[in-house]
Amino acid sequence: MAMARFNLIILITGLFILTTAVLANPLKNRADFSSTPDSSIVNSEQDHNLVISRLLSPNGDGVNDYWHIQGIDRFPENRVLIYNRWGDKVNVIKNYNNQSNRWDGKDEHNQLVPDGTYYYMLELTKERKSLNGWIYIIGG
Repeated sequence: MAMARFNLIILITGLFILTTAVLANPLKNRADFSSTPDSSIVNSEQDHNLVISRLLSPNGDGVNDYWHIQGIDRFPENRVLIYNRWGDKVNVIKNYNNQSNRWDGKDEHNQLVPDGTYYYMLELTKERKSLNGWIYIIGG
């Protein structure tokens, strides 16, 4: 099976350059986001040993159905704010824990948000630190 790797370079408002890789499978005629996490779908926050997924596909198949933040259990007092590309607040989750308090791609009214790029702010309360980045939702 032949796989092609495409590197996309996205310039966001001149602040930084983000490079991501997408594997295209010509037999399936679609991008393959189901491989194990690598730098194309996770944001590693080295200072706090957090690995933050950048992909969410809330379609009920059991894969990436919710946003996963590896290591968040070490920071139980936290708050996550999710924004759409226009800066509108989509959801707020207090004490995010990947279990009972997690984001499954729904807004504050429990409606699935449209596919696209969303931005997060993760506030680590006791550490008085905020981390931010982006999440891509596909197939919601």
